[in-house]
Amino acid sequence: MQGQGWRQARAGEEPDFELVVNYGISGPEEYEYTTSSPVYGVVGETTNYNAGYDAFGNLEQVETKTPEYGITHYTSETNVGVRYHRRMVLVARRSGDETPVWQVKTRSSGSSHDLRRVFPYLVAAARPYLGRSTGQEVQVTLLEDGEEIAEIRGES
Repeated sequence: MQGQGWRQARAGEEPDFELVVNYGISGPEEYEYTTSSPVYGVVGETTNYNAGYDAFGNLEQVETKTPEYGITHYTSETNVGVRYHRRMVLVARRSGDETPVWQVKTRSSGSSHDLRRVFPYLVAAARPYLGRSTGQEVQVTLLEDGEEIAEIRGES
């Protein structure tokens, strides 16, 4: 929030609003997914003919067959994965008033159940929308090694 020009209220100073952070994670949810893998093998052959004369002057023809390789078919495998649904809600409200001045809701799904690992992503996704309303749901994509994540983790 400091990156957007906001600051923490000083001692004795009345803040413009207080920020309430609500977060959670679901229990594990199993789901099935299917993967396809190519199977390689012989898909044909090339035949070459070479002609020449043997030691007695007779015409001799030699046939050479070379196999051609490629994808013969695909195999499918069904696996079971586990995912968790994570959420974070930031609500800004005036002291003593339950009516939000603004709020930002973020959610994600994935294989990690460790909120310490996921929380920087939820914060980074919310960051551009703090203090305003989008009026609609917005999809945000973040890179795991992105600058926004490193900054929130204090690594930049």
